Amino acid sequence: MWALTLAMLACGEEQPVADPKVEATLFQVQVWAGRDVQVEPWREDLPGGLRTYRLDDGHRAWGAVVVEGQPVPLDGTAAYRAVIDRVDLDLVDDVLLAGFAMLLLEPGNRVAGGVPWTRQGPKDRRVPAQQALAEPPRLEHRTLTYWHWHETEPDLVRCRVQLDSLHVACDNAKDLVEDRRSPEDVVARARRELATEDADARVAGVQRLARADSGLAGSLLTEVVRLDTSPEVRLAAVIALAQVKPTGVGDVFMALLLNDSDPDVRAATARSLPAFPVEGLELQLQVAARGDPDVGVRQAAAEALRRVQAGR
Repeated sequence: MWALTLAMLACGEEQPVADPKVEATLFQVQVWAGRDVQVEPWREDLPGGLRTYRLDDGHRAWGAVVVEGQPVPLDGTAAYRAVIDRVDLDLVDDVLLAGFAMLLLEPGNRVAGGVPWTRQGPKDRRVPAQQALAEPPRLEHRTLTYWHWHETEPDLVRCRVQLDSLHVACDNAKDLVEDRRSPEDVVARARRELATEDADARVAGVQRLARADSGLAGSLLTEVVRLDTSPEVRLAAVIALAQVKPTGVGDVFMALLLNDSDPDVRAATARSLPAFPVEGLELQLQVAARGDPDVGVRQAAAEALRRVQAGR
């Protein structure tokens, strides 16, 4: 039936639908994605009338979600938000949440729709130090942590998703193993990277601090978001602070939302703020949602405000 669908799509003929609940949705996604994209069902047994699909154009893979009653498929963060808003996070399998993150939140990644790492097989001898460090997917304190195999290298990757902001940060397990072997050097290496004039090196230092098991990480990252001249570095620091969660980070984010010159940084802080209840949060988000000069920041603040109000 699916081969017939593609043939009829190519020649413009109307497709006879055998099962409206499946075939019509599949056809709709194919039209939306385009002729050169391969579309296949991923999961169709989800609550809330959700159906999910894996898309592949031969160069990259990604996912889409169709919500019952809505004519246009969703992808990216909008699709993931639709999923987590319609499932019970206390009951849903964390492995499934990780699979959705791989499908929807890792754009351009060939692992999209793959299976996260859950355990080392008895005959699996790949990168033993990395597999010894890895853990099955786990949702804890609104942070989803999962591991999967690298797209091209024989290494594992650890990813963490903040469910409030849907920020995704992934680390190569090779770096995590190295940091574990010399934890006392992690902050020192990060300090050296942050002291350079190279913005990419400073981003690497920020990411190293996010992996560091040290009380200094939070204070150093706070200095970065306040003082670094590169918006890219400050944005990386916002994402890292949302992972590290040092004391007072909510107040830091409130100040950034009001004062940072870069709209991407302001939007990222708005998306992260619902995880850090601070005094005056709703009012500040209302101000940003109505008055920020950037439409992306206004949208991020409005969405964050809805999540705060829904969680009362």
